[in-house]
Amino acid sequence: MGNPGGTGHAAGTGSAVKRAAAACVLVGALMAGGSAAAAGDSEAAAADVAVAVVTADVRAATVVRSFSAFGSVEADPAATDVVALPRAGVIRRVLVRAGERVEAGTGLLEVDTAPGPRMQYAQAQAALRYAETQVAATQRLFDGQLATREQLAQAQRDLADAQANEHALRAVGADAQRAVLRAPRAGVVTQLLVSTGDRTVADAAALNLSADDALIVRLGIAPELAREISAGAHVSLVGVFDATLVVESAVTQVQGMVNPATQLLDVIVAVPKDRAAALPLGTQMRASIAAGTVDALLVPRSAVLRDETGDHVFVIAAAHAQRRSVQMLQDEGAQIALAGSLNAGDVV
Repeated sequence: MGNPGGTGHAAGTGSAVKRAAAACVLVGALMAGGSAAAAGDSEAAAADVAVAVVTADVRAATVVRSFSAFGSVEADPAATDVVALPRAGVIRRVLVRAGERVEAGTGLLEVDTAPGPRMQYAQAQAALRYAETQVAATQRLFDGQLATREQLAQAQRDLADAQANEHALRAVGADAQRAVLRAPRAGVVTQLLVSTGDRTVADAAALNLSADDALIVRLGIAPELAREISAGAHVSLVGVFDATLVVESAVTQVQGMVNPATQLLDVIVAVPKDRAAALPLGTQMRASIAAGTVDALLVPRSAVLRDETGDHVFVIAAAHAQRRSVQMLQDEGAQIALAGSLNAGDVV
């Protein structure tokens, strides 16, 4: 008789497969119809979309051109003294540090005099004593008519020379075994050129002392901007790390050679004396340098676009947006000053 259960199971499975296939065809047809309807709706919706555009009128204006630059506060080289050692010696102690403010008379270095200058001073003292005795002896001979007036005058000249030599050596400290070199005036020690134990010759530079009220700011600009900036141009200085440091000044010099360290052109700005106390040496400053006025067109910042071809705006003309190339001249905050192929009164 076979297995009727087995045959019946196979027939039922085949019917289920056919019903599932029919259902898939129906669902596919419905999805296709739905997709077509959705596509039609999307096209209709796209045809009805309206984009809100904000426009503004182009305005003509005269703006002050300015360039940004950065730099730091330095001592004015014209107000910097090189303190030299008056005689040969050995640096026993350095009494100050670079960057230290000192008053006039402050001890800077303690120096032991070298044997050579001390010997020269001893010789000068001996020569002075000998010249004094020679003048006295020649004077007695002259009084006794045993020496001429010329011999007496020569002895007096020898004495004057010996006195001058002894005084000069004493003035540079050759008479002292050890002495302290003192600051000739108030200022800031900007550079130490010697160290403890150094042997130095006479007139060797020991340190640089700069006036603390004579400062400059050395700014760096792109070399091609040199023709745009001249001496006397107004400069606004603001501290990079402290916006409360604000100084108004002017350009004193535009240098004629690119700084090899920065590859920028140095612009020198003098710091007013009444503001120098607020600016320690080395303070980083941001500057806005005025470079005269220019006639420009003002548009909102959002109207200026940029791509690989450059800056441009879109001008509304005859109900169409036309692309116009422009050149940005100055950032005025919410607006941009520019030049290009558009006119005052155009709508962007």
